[in-house]
Amino acid sequence: MASILDLVQQHLGPQEIQQISQQLGTDPNTAQQAVNAALPAMVGGLASTAQQPGGASNIQSLLGSHAGILGSLGSLIGAGGAADGGILGQVLGRHEADVNQGVQQASGLDSDRTRKLLMILAPIVIGALAKRAMSHGAAQTDPNQLNDVLRQDAVQAQEQARLARELARGARDLERERVERDKREEALRQQVEALRDIERGILEREDKLRRREK
Repeated sequence: MASILDLVQQHLGPQEIQQISQQLGTDPNTAQQAVNAALPAMVGGLASTAQQPGGASNIQSLLGSHAGILGSLGSLIGAGGAADGGILGQVLGRHEADVNQGVQQASGLDSDRTRKLLMILAPIVIGALAKRAMSHGAAQTDPNQLNDVLRQDAVQAQEQARLARELARGARDLERERVERDKREEALRQQVEALRDIERGILEREDKLRRREK
């Protein structure tokens, strides 16, 4: 069965990312980066919250009302996500500020837009967990089973996030190398052109001297 992160990513296609970018007042690439940074952190925060006293039960109480939400993301995103910020506290608990800061650093969004993004994603993550729990029946009613599911998905989400960061870092390094190579090639081209100018000047002077001798 697909993990929470997999389920969310399957349902957040280009159209949904475009909607999110409009809600945030930014471009789709920035919105995608912010979503990519937020989702693993939210799954991790959700797993940590579930381990707190009463945390798993509180999360389970949300599953029924969010069970079919993945099928109506357009209207959810269009409405700006959760009606209030209360669900963030239930999803992230004491990790809300840390997740907010981490997403800001990864995406460049300010605090208000980051919080709005988290409010959009929170019910989506719960909807994905509801679908995940349906295939793992005991997780809907047994807090310990829910904890197991969330711990497993949190580990997978963090690993995927780590790989994504490494790929992004590799892409940045390649782009930096390309830029440096282009600079070196341009400098060499200018040097060659300067030498050609010098050569042309020498030939012109030699030609003038030969004419005078005649």
